Amino acid sequence: MDKYRICVALDDRFGPNDVSVDVGTDQQHPLLEHEVQVATSSHGRAVLVLTFSAVDLWTAILTSMALVRQSGYIPVAVQASATRR
Repeated sequence: MDKYRICVALDDRFGPNDVSVDVGTDQQHPLLEHEVQVATSSHGRAVLVLTFSAVDLWTAILTSMALVRQSGYIPVAVQASATRR
């Protein structure tokens, strides 16, 4: 399987600090399995940066969107790319 980097911008109601606390204080959080990093966009939105192993880019995007929604966040934009091995 290949690795993909998926960046998901979240709705304004989820601030970068709040998301960092949410993910960082729950050792069992499902996002932690995907090397999650919380960044801030140029517009001040929280952005989740995830790394997924998947058979193709489309599967990585769909899996990341499902996981983000399952975690209670609302995605508003996504950017995806293959990573170097």
